[in-house]
Amino acid sequence: MVDNVTLIGDPVAARAAHNVASVPVLMRINEQEGRIFVVVQNNLSSCINSTFGALPLVTVQVALAYAVGAGGLNTDYEAIAQIYTELVFQCPQAITANESAAVG
Repeated sequence: MVDNVTLIGDPVAARAAHNVASVPVLMRINEQEGRIFVVVQNNLSSCINSTFGALPLVTVQVALAYAVGAGGLNTDYEAIAQIYTELVFQCPQAITANESAAVG
């Protein structure tokens, strides 16, 4: 339950206003955090279209960035797992880390 004491309703605004504790923050994720969540998926085109289909330009860019055979991605499953890992785990954590660092 958001109480703005132990769980802040708008952490971005709270950090920007320096209304959070000034303590070190430790963040960590594993390299392939998303693999377990997509274990049954093996159609890269379908995954990209269902995730980004409303944004045609993004769909094309994601398909190019996660093409099977490039960047160590050898199967559709590996590409889907990497997309999920970055989208759900790595990107949000990077945003939080950058926001926290920006306000000291």
